[in-house]
Amino acid sequence: MKGSVCTFAAASNALNICLRSSASGTTASDSLVNVHWAAGALGLAHVLTKNIFSALRFRIAFVLLSCAWLLIFCMLHFAALPIASFRLPALLILAAILLEYRAMGRQSGISPWNALLMPLGALLLLYALLRSTFQTLAQGGIVWRGTFYPLDELRKQADAPPK
Repeated sequence: MKGSVCTFAAASNALNICLRSSASGTTASDSLVNVHWAAGALGLAHVLTKNIFSALRFRIAFVLLSCAWLLIFCMLHFAALPIASFRLPALLILAAILLEYRAMGRQSGISPWNALLMPLGALLLLYALLRSTFQTLAQGGIVWRGTFYPLDELRKQADAPPK
């Protein structure tokens, strides 16, 4: 494991050097790499269409659990703010999230106030997840680079033990 971490760190440093000298729209700092992946929030959701259902092993139960998790842990505390008896717990949760964003912001440069966008991010992720699921089910699989991969085969690969 130690060797692979060292190899990853060396590759990461080499990538940083290459990115800094390129004019590809990709930027790098000492600790982060920023790659332009999609234009806008919906563009990002559409890029995830092919991949996000696969991350859940093409299983509807995992999709439903993920949707419930996003609603409960990313949106419920915001929805609870107007309800007097839930206001204090919701504010405490929001304060904890702001503090976490502040801690992460030291490394990434992201403002803690981005935590207020968390419900929108959760909605975007829900949209991407449901879009990916419905599109894959409707097609009976995934089309990638002009090749159709049937859902049954994809599920077999997802369930296969790692080699």
